This record gives sequence, C-alpha cells and structure tokens, in this order.
Amino acid sequence: MLKPYDKWAVDHGNTRCVASRSFGDPNAPVMLGIRPSLNDTTVRLLIVQNNGYLAAQHVPVKVAGTKASALHFSTKGTKQRVMWIDLTRADFNRAVAGPNLRVVGDGVNIDLPLTGIASAVKVLQTCNAGLRQHWNADEAGMAKIATRARSLRSPARAVTSDDYPGQAIEEAKGGRTRVMLLTDEQGAAKECLVEEHSGVASIDAQTCFMVMKRGKFAPAQDAAGKPIRSYLSYAFKWQIG
Repeated sequence: MLKPYDKWAVDHGNTRCVASRSFGDPNAPVMLGIRPSLNDTTVRLLIVQNNGYLAAQHVPVKVAGTKASALHFSTKGTKQRVMWIDLTRADFNRAVAGPNLRVVGDGVNIDLPLTGIASAVKVLQTCNAGLRQHWNADEAGMAKIATRARSLRSPARAVTSDDYPGQAIEEAKGGRTRVMLLTDEQGAAKECLVEEHSGVASIDAQTCFMVMKRGKFAPAQDAAGKPIRSYLSYAFKWQIG
C-alpha cells in the first residue's frame, strides 16, 4: 500500500471542484483526484502516474471490487499517464467506505489509504454547491432563467457516426451517455461534465470532446433579457448497426 506524503487539497475552480492527494515516492508520485459532476450523479476518479507515453484507450478495471471502464491516456508533452474512471455516486460511496481504495486492471494496480477522505468529500460537496450557484444550476439560479440556453446547431451534427471511437467499434461496444455543458454569458461552452456514464470510457470522453469542439450555443437570459451563465444537458446513444 502506498503511503500519502501530503494532505488532501481541494481545487475550487470556475468549472470544476477536484480533491487530490499524492502517494508514494515524491520523485515518482501517484496522484489520486476526485471530481464530482455538477449534479453529483457521477464521480470521476483521476489517477496520474509518471509511466511514459500511452495512446488513448479504454480499459476494464475494478474499483474496490466494482467493475468499471477507465480511459487511459498520456498528457501532451509529458510522461504522465492519466486514468479517468467515472462511477455512479452510489458506486463511489461504496468504494470509499473502507480504509483503502484498491484499483486494479490493465495498466493499474494500486492500493491507497483513504485517511481524511470524509473531510475532503465534505469540502467537495460545499465547493460543488458553490458551482451550482455560480452556473445558475441551483434552485435560486434556475428561477432567474427566463430563456434557457439553447443549441444553435443540432446535437446530431455535433456528434455523428463518424466520431465513433475505433476501439469501441472493434469491440462492438455502445451505450448511452448524458453530458452537461456549462455556458457563459456569450454562449461559449466552458466545460463538459459526464452526468451519466455509458460504461465505455472512450464513448463518454468522445461525446464531450465533439460537443465542445463543434457545438454552438446561445446563452440563457434573465427576465430583463440579460445573458447569464447556465447549462444544457444532452443524452447520446451510441450503437453499432
């Protein structure tokens, strides 16, 4: 089991809240990140290691015994390998209920102690509540919205069959994913968050990537016609044939 060498830290960003802690050798650390979706339906685990280049691929893993799909890739210009694992809130709660977190699968085999996790999760919840307020996604914010944000381009044009991940085609994998886009006062999409994962990590990642790349949006407006921050939610079904 790797030991932590720093404390839990929570990044209060404008589009995301992430709790992180580093483990093992400070010269070759393993970083664990926890990032809840805006509506707290999905929690993304991020595992970062310095293991060299790896082409993006989805791989099967088990998180505390629960089967999941992970996206494994390298960050551009670095030797860091990153693993994204999206879990339902219920699966995440089960995964962190014990004294340690075990993640095993293709390219990963780690066992991390979870001391202090309860306090970090509590801070994350407070941070996420602030994000919902910032993006008018809480009850008070939604009451301000007179005209909802809308897409200026059909979602079917943003994500097409040509965008189907090659690995998912080869393995005949599909699924349904729901994503949330955060839009600013100019209608620009500032972030894409997976709210319901498909069970195929490459499909979830591709959905967000293509919607952010091709989507065009009009901002939400308040009763006075003033553009305000808001969000849109889309569901996409990926299937072969």
